[in-house]
Amino acid sequence: MRPLGPETGPFLNILARILARPTIRELGTLFGYSALWLAEAARGFCSIWNIFAII
Repeated sequence: MRPLGPETGPFLNILARILARPTIRELGTLFGYSALWLAEAARGFCSIWNIFAII
């Protein structure tokens, strides 16, 4: 897994806003950087489910 770069986070935010789904599901997390961008995009209109496992 590779973390998102500074140009990918805002792009992910824009995609989440455009799709405007009631739930966002993120599978896996490394540093939580993408979850922050998704949470900012989802503010007020949806919930976020983040699924990760520690092995």
